[in-house]
Amino acid sequence: MRSSEDAVSEVAAEILIISLVLVLAAFIFALVFGVMPQIPKTAYLATDISVKQMPNYSAVAISHKGGDELGFTDAAEAPYLATLFVDSATGTYPVTPLTGDQVFGPGDTVYIYYNGTGYNLVSNLDGVIASPAPFEDMRVRIVDATANLLIQGWGTVQSGAATPVTATPTTILTVNVTATIVPNATATIVPNVTATIVPNATATVMPNVTSVPTTTASPVITRAPVTTTVAATSGISVSWSPNGLGYVSLSPPNEIANPGTVTVPVGSSQKFYFVPMWKKAVRTIIFDGATVYTGAAENTTVTYTINKVGSSHTLVATFG
Repeated sequence: MRSSEDAVSEVAAEILIISLVLVLAAFIFALVFGVMPQIPKTAYLATDISVKQMPNYSAVAISHKGGDELGFTDAAEAPYLATLFVDSATGTYPVTPLTGDQVFGPGDTVYIYYNGTGYNLVSNLDGVIASPAPFEDMRVRIVDATANLLIQGWGTVQSGAATPVTATPTTILTVNVTATIVPNATATIVPNVTATIVPNATATVMPNVTSVPTTTASPVITRAPVTTTVAATSGISVSWSPNGLGYVSLSPPNEIANPGTVTVPVGSSQKFYFVPMWKKAVRTIIFDGATVYTGAAENTTVTYTINKVGSSHTLVATFG
């Protein structure tokens, strides 16, 4: 009886070992031949984006600071194939590269411009014929064309008209000027004699003088100085938190200091732009301690205008 039980145990152990070997072989087969799902790999790169103002239009400049090389067409010999997109309020537009074999690597810069109907990509703006972009704000994305994964994206980029310039008015005050005229001041002139001229006074003439001509002095006019006064100003203290999730600007993308003070002429108005980073939102805006805005819309620039500034104010924003 004991011998029979030992035989059964040996058979069960052999079956278990064979099953484990089969399961392990199946796993290795699936991994090698791609049956098991794998996480796709995409490019990594560090970039810098800015707006380049040209005589009649503006272009978006993207500079490659480090990382993998990209190609924007099949002809480019690069390890990753990428596509650029421009997102605006009316839809998404693919960017057409005009240089087929251009490799975008560290140290390179490419430019996106509007051609009147869509967007083109070039590595040099020499000889480019472009039109002003129809949208004030747009977003730019680089997408892996093979894995269909987002490589990098940027929030709001101003690409329409040139950055507006705000002029600070100067008020000139007119001051009435009063002239004081002393009439009928008479002086007597003696040849070879020095005479002191005093208004409404008689000069003493030295004796033994034959000819004493008389003349009338010109009136004395006293003028008060003209004073020019510059209009008074008030400071608006601006700050936000946390850093890196957004910024405040008077005209995007020109970020002001955080914290900073904006000087505004008394009686005028000032508009502020609260710009979140990609996939971030303006959460709150607090003006002089009172909440004037709350929201959660991602990638949305919020503006706030202070009208008829008469004294100092405080603006505090949060991003998230």
